[in-house]
Amino acid sequence: MEPKILDYYPHVLRSYREIKGVADSQQWLFNRLWAAAERVFENQFVETMDDMGLTRWERIWTIVNKKDTFLNII
Repeated sequence: MEPKILDYYPHVLRSYREIKGVADSQQWLFNRLWAAAERVFENQFVETMDDMGLTRWERIWTIVNKKDTFLNII
């Protein structure tokens, strides 16, 4: 569940129609940023890494995949 940007506004301002409109118009960007932050966090751990995270760590540790070897996943 992605949080709503309106929850980060002060309680005093949440009831104003204009503030709700601004928050609603920026919600799509907030959702994208939240998903990107979650992806960065998950790529820090081996169990939750995706292809981008694995490729990054392979580059950092200079792990080279040989063409004739395969990774056996059990």
